[in-house]
Amino acid sequence: RDYFTLVAAADTANARQRFGQLVSQETQSVSYERRYRRADQSEFWGYLSGSAFRDADGHILGLVGVIDDITAWKAAEDRLKQLNAELESRIARRTAELGALTESLRAANTEQQAIFDAAKIGIMLTDHRVIRRCNRTLERMFGYDPDELLGHPTAILYGSAAAFAEVGEMGT
Repeated sequence: RDYFTLVAAADTANARQRFGQLVSQETQSVSYERRYRRADQSEFWGYLSGSAFRDADGHILGLVGVIDDITAWKAAEDRLKQLNAELESRIARRTAELGALTESLRAANTEQQAIFDAAKIGIMLTDHRVIRRCNRTLERMFGYDPDELLGHPTAILYGSAAAFAEVGEMGT
C-alpha cells in the first residue's frame, strides 16, 4: 500500500507536502502528529518520526519512519481542553458574581460611611486598643485632622498613661 493511503483524508495534502520536503532535502527529518486510517478505515492519531537515508551525493537510499499510536493521549488532551474550558467558564461566572458582590459591598460601605460621618456623636472602631476607624465628629471633638487618629493606640485620647492602663485593666 502507498503511504498516503494510510493517512486520513483530511491530512493527506499536508502529508504530501511534508514528504516532499523530506525527499527534496528541505529538511533532514520530520516529526508530527496526524490522523491515520486502519485497514477497516477507522481513524487513529499517530505520531510520525521519519528520516531519509542518503548517499554521499544526497540521493535517497531509503526512508525510515516510526508511527506511535497516540489516540489515547489525544483523547486525554481533548478532555483536558474540555475541562479547562469548563473551568474558565466557571471562573468567568464566579468573577462576575464577585464583581457584583464587590459593587454591592462598596455601595453598602458608602451608605454606612455616610451614616457614620453624619452622626452627631463621636464614634470609633478599635482593634486591640488601636483606632481603626473613627468619624469626623470624634476627630473634631479631640482636635485632630481627618484620619490623623487612624492606626494610633487609644492612649492618644487619654489624659495620662495611668488612666489608659486603668481602663485597659477593666477590660481584662
